Amino acid sequence: MSFDRMHLSVLTFSLCAGGLLLLGAVLPSQADPSLGCDVWRDVSLYAEKEGCERQQISVDACKGRCDTWQIPHLTPPFRTSSHTVCTYERVETRTTQLQNCQPGVDPTYVYHNAVSCRCAMCHAHNTSCETLV
Repeated sequence: MSFDRMHLSVLTFSLCAGGLLLLGAVLPSQADPSLGCDVWRDVSLYAEKEGCERQQISVDACKGRCDTWQIPHLTPPFRTSSHTVCTYERVETRTTQLQNCQPGVDPTYVYHNAVSCRCAMCHAHNTSCETLV
């Protein structure tokens, strides 16, 4: 192999390896094993309904950490990002009867219970997103 061809091969390999290193620095890496979003069993909450006494209930909720990343750009919106939150994948509707309700007040209390959870983009119709900017 001539010097020029060998030099070109080494240069090509160096550029490819450097590109892979740069690509690894810019793109999200393998998911951190400590990340995860799962059903959190038996969370104590208070069911409140006007005309009834507040009552403690146990629900299943979603809890965990989800992968997030952001890459800067020089043009608007100046970034590409992915900010996911741990949220419901499937829920079931449950009811309970509240105690000590005033006469004429329906004691039925309806709430959602997590069946499964996942990391997903925050959507205000089912998740509290107000602290995300």
